Amino acid sequence: MNFCTKKYSCILMFILLIGGLNKTYAQAPIQSPDIKCVSVDSSGGVALTWKIPPKLDNSFINYQILTATTGNGPYATGPAIVTSSQTSSYLSAPSANSGSTYYIIYTDTTGGSSALLDTMRSMYLTVTNTGAGTAQLVWNSIHNPMLSTSTDVYNIFREYPKYVWTQVGTVKSTAPVIVYYDTIYLCNPVTLTYRVEITDTSVGCISTSNRDSATGLFEQFAPPTVFIDSLSVTPGNTIDLTWSKSIHNNVKGYIIYEYYVVNHVGKWVPIDTVWGINTTSLINFTKGPFPSDSAIGNPSDSGLSFEVAALDSCGKAGVISPQQNTMLLTDKPNSCAHNTTLSWNPYVNLIGSVGGYKVYVSINNRAGPYTLLGTTNATTTTFIDSNLNTPENRYYYVRVFDSAHHDTTASSNILLYNVHTAKQPIHNYLGSASVVFNSSDVNLFFYMDTLSGAGSYEYQRSPDSTGETFTTFATVTAPHHVSDSLFYLDNSVDPRKQSYRYRIVTVDSCDNPMDTTNIGQTVHLVAVGLPSGDNILQWNDYHTWQSGPLYYLIYRSVDGFIWTEIHQTNYDPADNGYYSYDDNVHTITVGQGTFYYYVKAVEKPSGIYPFVDTSYSNIAEAYQDPIVWIPNAFDPKGINHIFKPVGVFIDVTGYDLVILNRWGIKVFESTDPNIGWDGTHTGSKPVEEDVYVYLLTYTSSRGQYFQRKGTVMLLK
Repeated sequence: MNFCTKKYSCILMFILLIGGLNKTYAQAPIQSPDIKCVSVDSSGGVALTWKIPPKLDNSFINYQILTATTGNGPYATGPAIVTSSQTSSYLSAPSANSGSTYYIIYTDTTGGSSALLDTMRSMYLTVTNTGAGTAQLVWNSIHNPMLSTSTDVYNIFREYPKYVWTQVGTVKSTAPVIVYYDTIYLCNPVTLTYRVEITDTSVGCISTSNRDSATGLFEQFAPPTVFIDSLSVTPGNTIDLTWSKSIHNNVKGYIIYEYYVVNHVGKWVPIDTVWGINTTSLINFTKGPFPSDSAIGNPSDSGLSFEVAALDSCGKAGVISPQQNTMLLTDKPNSCAHNTTLSWNPYVNLIGSVGGYKVYVSINNRAGPYTLLGTTNATTTTFIDSNLNTPENRYYYVRVFDSAHHDTTASSNILLYNVHTAKQPIHNYLGSASVVFNSSDVNLFFYMDTLSGAGSYEYQRSPDSTGETFTTFATVTAPHHVSDSLFYLDNSVDPRKQSYRYRIVTVDSCDNPMDTTNIGQTVHLVAVGLPSGDNILQWNDYHTWQSGPLYYLIYRSVDGFIWTEIHQTNYDPADNGYYSYDDNVHTITVGQGTFYYYVKAVEKPSGIYPFVDTSYSNIAEAYQDPIVWIPNAFDPKGINHIFKPVGVFIDVTGYDLVILNRWGIKVFESTDPNIGWDGTHTGSKPVEEDVYVYLLTYTSSRGQYFQRKGTVMLLK
């Protein structure tokens, strides 16, 4: 707006203002200074910057500044500028912190006063907390219409932390009143102060608003949902995951979740975080979050599920995306019918919708090239490959395509089917059934005849030590590769409680049993600590290797640190399948009394099969109670100058030694078994020769509580 409705009204008002000066001025050719910038400082003072009028001569007397707190006045006479070349002035009053202030400058000469230019005003900024994670800023322009020399661009600055100003936004506007919303990305409620600046290009000055603050500002919302658009299994059997970029500016990364089954309970687990708002993929991902899980899961034998959530700088995770699953491609060969049925799980939650599935095949070359074998519709997730009469390796994978976004696809794992005629296995051998170190899993190592007509292998288990009852707990499609061995991890047992027996049944492509391996029985170890200072170990024979075990190696770890081989027990058929060993730990004088053991069974070499394997038992624990010796006297100046109980097998977290004088006053306390009493009062003043009471508390490694009390003589 114009702050005087008409230019002539401003001139009339000016004449009325100066009418009481008892001077008569004619209209002079000299012009008024052209105000370009009005800058408010933190105290409310205002710095005016103007452009020197042309044609100044010796008639110049001064520049006269008029000020007001409203556009309609009244105007007060401000400071007179007596230097014609001066282009700026600072006014401390009226304060621009409580409202917009108005300014006029004219030139006073010996020939009269210059005509008035239009009124300029300071930018008055008000800041309001909207309560929705934003601060509302409202301010006025310094002139309406906007000065032709202005950049029209307002720069918004925010003070955070204290004394640090940062530009947080810009607004391009010629409006008389401007509104800006600053989105807050601060994690805790704070008071934020703002100012607004705009530059004039003619003289390079900057107009600055007052400072205003709002309290309790903080981020009140989490990032919006992102969506997984592709989840593929790579030819390298890893995972490629891509998702949409977040529209939330404060996103610093993305959290990837995978569905895990831990201890038979399914849950979503964060497996990785990628950083950067533009990082919207996780390529060739293999590692999982648990020490016992060396990988995310095998996408060739398991369907894997993932979700993604955006993560902002406050640590807030957005709404988790809809679940996405890998396509697990499996087959059901039928050698009798000379075909194989390919099956896969439906792909869900595409950005558009599933248009269908394309099945590809490569003959005898996993790396390709792959040719299109066929296409199914959106609801058909099976495909039969028929007329398989020639022995060959056929590699398959399935690709889903989006009906609307044809460049959005996802691929399954690569599946190998070996077209062959059934052949009886020559040798299938269960090399070992071994407990995985420091876990509850049993690893089965299986030697197989890769030239046989096996279609699959049934892994069978018996909890009965006699092996009378076997049940199938897993079926694995027979791999067709150059390796003659196969590992399988049984994670549905607890070998710490008992021994298990295993065998593997070979099934041909017509689902007929062809062969059954030898039995592999895990070694179950039990350890018991006796008060005598002995740890008694007992374990069963490994059953059955072709020539039996050669010997057993016993390993020990004190408190779970370094493992050491401590004994070898030779295999003896006369032991009726059970062994024991007495581990005397009297000479061990360090540690907290927890002893860990495992047994390693070593197979006896044989000419029947060229295999020599090993099997590990579970880890068993034995506990020894603490042994503590307490002296009854010491001399702070003698050889034994520190009073300190000496012991082994003490849990340092439960140790406490207190010394009291005869009046019950505590003179010393230590929670560190290595720090004793030096005969001073709380480590400063030596105490007198006397009898003192000690109270000693400690715990064993199994958490058992002990307390000792007695007296000690301090000698001098």
